[in-house]
Amino acid sequence: MGGLILGQQLSAGRALIKLTQEALAHVAGLHVNSIRYLERQERITTGFSRERIEQAMRRFGVIFFRDPSPGVRLCPNEKEFVIGETRKLVEQHWGDIEALGTAITR
Repeated sequence: MGGLILGQQLSAGRALIKLTQEALAHVAGLHVNSIRYLERQERITTGFSRERIEQAMRRFGVIFFRDPSPGVRLCPNEKEFVIGETRKLVEQHWGDIEALGTAITR
């Protein structure tokens, strides 16, 4: 059973790695409104979205825990992991990023 039980944990976890709601939604394979909704919840019950979010955040080195009290932290030595995952995302979507930059400068 995962440790993500509060909407505030999800917000804090994203803040740890400077991840937007949109980026988390993309990585987790969810709609951004799901992320927004869950972050507003006092309690997050078990479910598909919660599992997908926990898996996605774990890829970035973020873990949620419930004991002794609900919280969030980065795993030890995960800085390099986060940088690597970010690099992979940028490389994977470089065409979109480049097109957006071209559209903005026009």
